[in-house]
Amino acid sequence: MAIVCFLRNRRRGLASVAFMFALTIPVVSVLGSIGRANGRNEFEHLYSQLLHGAVWAYYVTIGYVFLIAWWILLAKSIMKKR
Repeated sequence: MAIVCFLRNRRRGLASVAFMFALTIPVVSVLGSIGRANGRNEFEHLYSQLLHGAVWAYYVTIGYVFLIAWWILLAKSIMKKR
């Protein structure tokens, strides 16, 4: 949806950021989870890395929050048009 919004010149800045996050968050998450301890799931590892101040964990968390906000904003704008 970010590409569609970008091509239609709607919220180009936010669409660009959403597209960038959608491409980079999975890669950063996988690379950050390489050193995960046995017995921990991905969320526990992310949380512990946030507590330790890992930059990748903050990037992923901020990215997920932004993408959720992007989808909510997009859904609201679609509902207004109906």
